[in-house]
Amino acid sequence: MIEASSDKSSPDLPPIPPVLMYRPRKVRVRSIGSAIGMWFTRLFILPHSIAGLVVAGIVIGWPLLVMFGTDYPAQVTHTRYYTSSGKKSTVQHFEVSYKYSVGGEVRSKSADVDEATFTRVGGTRKPAVEQPAYGTVTVRGIGVPPLYYDTLQEKSGSFLFAWLFMILWATIWNGVMCAFWYGLYIQPWRMRRLYRNGNIGFGVITEKYLGTGKSRTAYFKYKFFTETGLAGEGKMTVPDRKAYEAAKVGENVIVLHRDGKTKPSVIYEYGAYRCVE
Repeated sequence: MIEASSDKSSPDLPPIPPVLMYRPRKVRVRSIGSAIGMWFTRLFILPHSIAGLVVAGIVIGWPLLVMFGTDYPAQVTHTRYYTSSGKKSTVQHFEVSYKYSVGGEVRSKSADVDEATFTRVGGTRKPAVEQPAYGTVTVRGIGVPPLYYDTLQEKSGSFLFAWLFMILWATIWNGVMCAFWYGLYIQPWRMRRLYRNGNIGFGVITEKYLGTGKSRTAYFKYKFFTETGLAGEGKMTVPDRKAYEAAKVGENVIVLHRDGKTKPSVIYEYGAYRCVE
């Protein structure tokens, strides 16, 4: 076991694989299955990521729409009243369908409005025997198709309320997505960079444990010294469960780290990558 010393001539130090003696190194994933699983997860969250970017774009563009948008009269073509049941209550929906022309292109959309607007344009709660003479609603739009965005001005609530709601939604949604982006893109890139160009340190596994939840992710905690004698410590996930089971607390290991820094770092033998000739 490595003691708290930076003496790298100790016979307890693990041998350095020849492949680590030069930089940059060729890097490969240790497990093809893990790589496939990661790419599958990346593809799975792609639509959610796009949705987050769209919402963020709306948040940025909303004040521009309010200040510089153009109002268009839109003809209501259909109305629909229906209800939906939630956990605690029944929600009423007053939907209007409408169309209008912008840049020579006819645009058709539907949106929920408040009951007062619904009634004003000719909507009824009960199906009408004859189609009523529907009124008009006001739509505000900005841009030029296909780079164009519009919204019904007569929806319930104000522009300011809608904008604040979008800010809250975008903050929560993209905050959650950032955690996924970090784990699926940034962290693997940082680890791969360590395997490619990281300096060699010597350390010891101080703790191993399984996380909570269904996945029961395996973790190592470790301490190490850099080549220049800096003391560091770290925690890492262990993708290979068999390797995790075989490892022992107190085992001497090689740790890859940034030049002149102790973070980030990774235990070479138990990371998601390997170096090849």
